[in-house]
Amino acid sequence: EEGSEGFGLREVFAHDTLEKSAAFLATKTPSTAEHPSLLVALASPPAATRRFVLFPYACGNASTFVELARHLPADAEILAVSPAEPSAAPQAVASIAELGSTVASHLQMLPDLPTVLVGYSYGGYLAFDTARRLEAAGAPGHHLAIVAANPPGVTTELDWIAINDDQTILDYSRRVYGFDPDGLAPTERDAYLALLRQQTRSMVEYEFGEALPASTPTTILTGDEEEDEGIRDGADAWRGIVPHARFTTLPGRHMLIKSHPQALASRLSVLAAMRLPG
Repeated sequence: EEGSEGFGLREVFAHDTLEKSAAFLATKTPSTAEHPSLLVALASPPAATRRFVLFPYACGNASTFVELARHLPADAEILAVSPAEPSAAPQAVASIAELGSTVASHLQMLPDLPTVLVGYSYGGYLAFDTARRLEAAGAPGHHLAIVAANPPGVTTELDWIAINDDQTILDYSRRVYGFDPDGLAPTERDAYLALLRQQTRSMVEYEFGEALPASTPTTILTGDEEEDEGIRDGADAWRGIVPHARFTTLPGRHMLIKSHPQALASRLSVLAAMRLPG
């Protein structure tokens, strides 16, 4: 089962809570009629005092964050982004800039709440682009948290995905992402590989532009056993585009969201409680 129509609930980086994830998301509704599969509300408490907006890794969607959401504060509105259906044709997948523009526009229509934009790997670029657009629009009250993402200009792993054959990438997905491609039908496997390559390429091509002002507090989070050396040692590259960034190490490897969701949620909750500039 892929879940409710319009949500794209197949989690290609599958884990042992998939059935619970699908059941949980089946009770949720899209947060916007204009882009029904882009933003999904994972939690909408009636008296929310803060908000998390969660952007997934490549080939991920809203179900990526179901387990993490369970450990975030009960008074938080939690929105998750589904950038593309795994079955989407590559030419139909929006660019990072297009997605950032759409999400930023939607967030500006919501009631003001202290907000943490959380981007995981590929989602880190989406979160950065969204934060930059909100900053340009003068929208207040946002922290930016980038988790396990390639720093600007550090593309060794991204380039590696672009040049390698299907089986090599599938083996890498199994070893690093904890995803067993044997569970996919041939058409699903092909769609996964196409989307992974397309979203990875979009990261290489993304232009960060000018440095993000300090009025958007930014934290870069990395696993202490991160497999990609470029991510693990990327502080200097990040400082070029986010000079005010703080750097935090969490337990785990690249997929620490699966192995240590509570530790990640705890750190994000601290960010949500921090006083914003202004």
